[in-house]
Amino acid sequence: MVSLNIVKVKSLATTNLLILIFRLVQFFFAGVVCGIVAWYIHQQTTPTGSASSPYVFSIIVAIATILTQFIYCIDFSHRLVFLWDLVLGYTWIMAFVWLLDSSRPLPCGWSAFDPFGNAGCGKIRGVLIFQIVLACMWIITAIVGFVALIQHKRRSKIIG
Repeated sequence: MVSLNIVKVKSLATTNLLILIFRLVQFFFAGVVCGIVAWYIHQQTTPTGSASSPYVFSIIVAIATILTQFIYCIDFSHRLVFLWDLVLGYTWIMAFVWLLDSSRPLPCGWSAFDPFGNAGCGKIRGVLIFQIVLACMWIITAIVGFVALIQHKRRSKIIG
């Protein structure tokens, strides 16, 4: 009986460790997207020009992601956090689709590899890849949070 409790604690610790790693990677990737998109916005804004909407939306989503990670560090005890994770996942999908649509056609295409040539091409491809990876990661953490909520409700019904 004691060994079963130890196995449950180990699996819970492993799950929490994996979620922690996911959260750190989400934070890092959002910082990368924020930095690259901020560079693009800086390049676009001139005394006569303004930044395009997809870039502004992408940086807002990246900043919301970074702020969310800070809030999760302070208090993570709320059970309906998976809803916000799902919202962020869908906003990353929207940012990806909008940025992909506005940057078509890519100046160098997807198959060209020229890391020292057209700097803008590699950066926009990097932002697009980070956006879709972040969307998948936020949806995965939302699913994990939903499953944890269902399991918590089942355990509370059994106990109570």
